[in-house]
Amino acid sequence: MPSRFLAILPPIALLGILCGPAAVTASPDVRLDVGVRYLYGDWRWGAFKMNSEAGMAGPQARLAILGGRWAMRVAYLTGDFAAVGAIPLDDPLYHSRKNYAVDDRRETFDGALEFRPLPAFGAALVYRFARYEHTARIVLDSDQRAYGEGLESTIAESSAWGLAARSELPPVRGFRITGELAWFPRVHTESSGRFAYTMSQRADQLDERWYDRFSPTGLRGVAEVNYAFNILPATLSAGYLYERFDDDEALREDWLTDYLAGGAGRDLRQDLLQGVTLRAGFRF
Repeated sequence: MPSRFLAILPPIALLGILCGPAAVTASPDVRLDVGVRYLYGDWRWGAFKMNSEAGMAGPQARLAILGGRWAMRVAYLTGDFAAVGAIPLDDPLYHSRKNYAVDDRRETFDGALEFRPLPAFGAALVYRFARYEHTARIVLDSDQRAYGEGLESTIAESSAWGLAARSELPPVRGFRITGELAWFPRVHTESSGRFAYTMSQRADQLDERWYDRFSPTGLRGVAEVNYAFNILPATLSAGYLYERFDDDEALREDWLTDYLAGGAGRDLRQDLLQGVTLRAGFRF
């Protein structure tokens, strides 16, 4: 897989191009916003719905020039998720199920180059990079007995360019409402992992390492309410984020799904993240 640092070089280089002239010409048309963003919500990656352990958090920055007509923004979020539950298998007689305990880590980097021809409307070229680390402890159980246990681990990376439309309502007593809708036509994703299962009725261990590459499409929507203080150059924001990625290709079943009579595989081609966002920052 490509290194995560190489993947985020294009947006960082773009930020340098904008920051260079802005730092030299201390113009009143230049504005810099820096802050910390926090997200708390749930994440469905494949078959498992996971809740935030402590939420996702990270820094963000936005540099606007020429009175806000052009802007560059970057943001980084990381956090851990966990889930416990059961997935029923195709076994009407003994009601077999796959009990799981999941620990996942997710980190995302977002960048955008914005152009705002009108005060209330703008368009942006957006970039997104994400990395996922997944570990699941599995117990295969039924009404009759437990018949196996195992470990599933996955590492995945995805990157994509997309287009976004941004809107902003006029401020009222320091409050303003902003929204963004972004579309990613092709999200290049690579994932690799391992299935390792010990079955009570077999002497050997079911073990397989796998690799997959696919390109889902993505959609992201963000709505925020912002409040700017008068006595301090500070801003507080609260909003909601919805992000979904789906692969249009048909699922390819693996040996584990076949062996356990269906319903056991992780559909890693589906990714849904949603939650409430909070942000605190300063204006310069």
